[in-house]
Amino acid sequence: MFVAMDYRLGGFGFLPGAEILKASSANLELMDQRLALQWDADNIAAFGGHPSKVTIWAESAGALSVFYQMAIYDGDNTYNGALLFRSATMNSGSIEPVNPADGSKGKAIYDTVVNSAGCSGANDTLGCLRGLDYTKFLNAANSVPGILGYNSVAESSASANTPGLPFIVGDQEDESTVFSLFPNNLTTTDHIVDYLQTLFFNASQQQITDFVATYQDIKEDGSLFRTGYLYNWYPQYKRLGAILENETRRPFLVLSYLSYYDHGLPFLGTFHGSDVVQVFYGILSNYGSKSLHPYYSSFVYEEDPDTKAGDYMD
Repeated sequence: MFVAMDYRLGGFGFLPGAEILKASSANLELMDQRLALQWDADNIAAFGGHPSKVTIWAESAGALSVFYQMAIYDGDNTYNGALLFRSATMNSGSIEPVNPADGSKGKAIYDTVVNSAGCSGANDTLGCLRGLDYTKFLNAANSVPGILGYNSVAESSASANTPGLPFIVGDQEDESTVFSLFPNNLTTTDHIVDYLQTLFFNASQQQITDFVATYQDIKEDGSLFRTGYLYNWYPQYKRLGAILENETRRPFLVLSYLSYYDHGLPFLGTFHGSDVVQVFYGILSNYGSKSLHPYYSSFVYEEDPDTKAGDYMD
C-alpha cells in the first residue's frame, strides 16, 4: 500500500528568521509531514495497511525530509507508544547541512522576503507577511536567490540523534547535471565565482576563487565525464557540474546503491531523479526497473533489500 502526503514548501513551510522561531512557526513542513504520519498511524488499518510496518520514502528534497523525520525530536519517532515508521529510503538526498532558524542565514532570508513583500516598515513584520494574499507572499518568498550557505556536514550530522532504523541511501552517477542547466550564462571562471558567491555569501571571494581553482576547466570530458565537448551545454557546464556533484555526494561516503545506465540525453547522463521512474516499474518494462524494484520490495516487507529480492524478480 502506498500513501502520499501533501505539505507546505518553500516560504510557506521553511521560512527562517528570529521572528519565525519566536512565534514557534519554524519547520512547518516537517510538522505537516509528522502530522500526516500520525494520521497514517491512526487510519491506515482501515484501508488494509499495517501501522507497524511503515517505510517512509522520498526523493531529492523529500529525501532530506526523510532524514529530518529520523532526526527531529532527538530521534524520537514514536506516537501513542509505537513507531511511526520502522525503516526509511532516501533517493538522491540524505544529510543536508543547515543553519539555525535565527542565525545569519535565516536573518538574510527573512529580511529579503520582508523587503520584497513591502513589509519592512511594519512594526510587526511577521504579522504583515501573514496578512498578504497567497500570490504576493509566494512572489516575496521566491525573491530569495536559492541556497544561502551551509554549516559543515560533519557538524550537522553530529548534532542529530536518529532512532537507529534500517535505511537505504541512493545516488545517481550524474546528480548535478539537471541543476547545472539553469545558470546558462557561465562562460568563464569569474562567472562561476560570482555565481557561487550569491549562494555562499559567508565565504569571501578569494575563498570561492581558490575553491573553484581546484576543479579543472573541463571541455572535452563527458557528462559529466563520459561524452565529448559537443555535450558541454555551455562553456562552464561540466565544471559547475563537478562542483555540485561533489556537494551532493559528500554526506554519505558509502551508498546503498549508485545508479548508472545508458544515457538517453548524453549531456544529462544518469541525472538527478531519473531513478524514480524505475522505482515505479518504469515507463515501459525494462531491465533497470526489474533490477531495482525487487530490492525495494524486499526492504519494505522484510527491512532488508536482499532477504526476499529473488521472490520479486520476474
